[in-house]
Amino acid sequence: MKKQFVNNQDSFTAICGYCGTSKRVPITERVLCMDVCCITCGQITPVQLCYRKHFRKQTDIEGVLIYNTHHWPIKITNMSIRGYQLVFPKPHMPNIGNGDICVLKYQLPNKNKTQISEEVEIKTCDHKNGLCGVLVIDLQPYSKIQKAKGFWLMP
Repeated sequence: MKKQFVNNQDSFTAICGYCGTSKRVPITERVLCMDVCCITCGQITPVQLCYRKHFRKQTDIEGVLIYNTHHWPIKITNMSIRGYQLVFPKPHMPNIGNGDICVLKYQLPNKNKTQISEEVEIKTCDHKNGLCGVLVIDLQPYSKIQKAKGFWLMP
């Protein structure tokens, strides 16, 4: 089953797995899976729909999360232009919760080794498994950092 991302106009581009023809498919109701029939060859292709606003990339990047004066080592397991999923080493899970404001620092693994430092808000925190979801607070879309991050995130 192929994964497709739904855009803000509630449609997606379906590409036939048999002949390669593409077509724009409107979404009238929120569904997670559907079958799309090719307009050229009639082949039916199952697709999984994702309603995420930004592309999310799987990563393995080491970094640091700073809250007040405390610094915790983290690993970024996936990221988008607006958010991150962080994993804390087992003994280092901090006592932070939803709504806390922190600073996330890491080095982007691109050619220039861009240093990233962003203010983030804790959105979800799973203390049992050491997982944390954060959202970038002050996104400046045309800054050098965001351009480097956006270019690196491209699939």
